[in-house]
Amino acid sequence: MPPAPAVSAPDSGRTTAKAGASRVRTPGRPAHRAASAPSASPGELPETVGTAPRPTSVERKDRALGKFNEGVAALNRGDAEVAVRLLREVTAASPDLVEGWNALGLALLRQRRLDEADAVFSKVLSLSPRYAPGLLNTGLLRLEQGRIEEGAAFFSRAADLSPGALAPRVNLAVAQARLGKFGQAEETLLAAGRRFPGHPDVLYHLGTVYDRVGNRAKGVEAYTAFLAASAGSRPVMEDRVRARLRTWDGTP
Repeated sequence: MPPAPAVSAPDSGRTTAKAGASRVRTPGRPAHRAASAPSASPGELPETVGTAPRPTSVERKDRALGKFNEGVAALNRGDAEVAVRLLREVTAASPDLVEGWNALGLALLRQRRLDEADAVFSKVLSLSPRYAPGLLNTGLLRLEQGRIEEGAAFFSRAADLSPGALAPRVNLAVAQARLGKFGQAEETLLAAGRRFPGHPDVLYHLGTVYDRVGNRAKGVEAYTAFLAASAGSRPVMEDRVRARLRTWDGTP
């Protein structure tokens, strides 16, 4: 599409990561909360997808459980360095805990330690080849490595294994858009919208796809719907969209 008069299209390359199971329970004890809020902005850790093996040997280790939850909490607040330290302790003490490896890989990915993250996600998928958060985060790693086709394949597998999850579908559309496959990206997002009606992340990315191909009418429609659905929950994205709409004289 031709360049915008003043403001470029909002970023269609935003992606969503998953840390693993939202909690791991120790029998007879209260659950320790681990993961956080939905909806992905850079540096945020959204809700988890799927389930993971819960070895009983790990469930009996309160200390390892606490370290896991502390590590995920560190990721939630954007402290990847602390998260790496804590999660390395978890994986050393509980080498079969796939959630621990997955969260460690995500922490390394946040630090852009891509080779180390690659090795850790390989471990995740060797432990549990059908673990949707591991497939999702491996896809994110492939995007960072510039291996977009491979990333799309991982997102597609994660989506198939987690029909109730939005993140793999949005990330698949991001990968398709990066490959210039805007028609496929639109189809992926429209399908996601049928499954998750009115979700702001779907509407945002639909807007960026229409923006990129120069369909201003649909872009305004999607962006306006995004602003209504987001309602202050994604301020950075909302600011970008409002700036874009102003260049089109379409401010709601």
